[in-house]
Amino acid sequence: GEFAESHPVLWIAHDPWNAISLTEGLRRKGFKLVPVRSGFSALSQVMKELPLLLRSGALTHDDNPLMEWMTDNLAVDTDGFGNLKPSLEKSRDRIDGLSALFRALASRVREEETGS
Repeated sequence: GEFAESHPVLWIAHDPWNAISLTEGLRRKGFKLVPVRSGFSALSQVMKELPLLLRSGALTHDDNPLMEWMTDNLAVDTDGFGNLKPSLEKSRDRIDGLSALFRALASRVREEETGS
């Protein structure tokens, strides 16, 4: 559609856990896939940076009510080193959009680091 034409997909960030069928299908269609696991090492940095991105205006969500709702639902797990990750078990309700945002930001950092 019109959106896809003006916003080309550079890559798709995904959690490789139990996603073989999905990822194979996307690869066959020509998409570049960037695996981003759901653990502390992959998500902590971007979860800590997200508030800075929002305050600086580098990232906006245009007061999207669904993102506000998911933010209210979000619970966070921490480890002994102060690392963060979303907690699916402790979150009050759905956080899928936030999880996708964290994964997208993490994939961007990874792509910038590897120069891919």
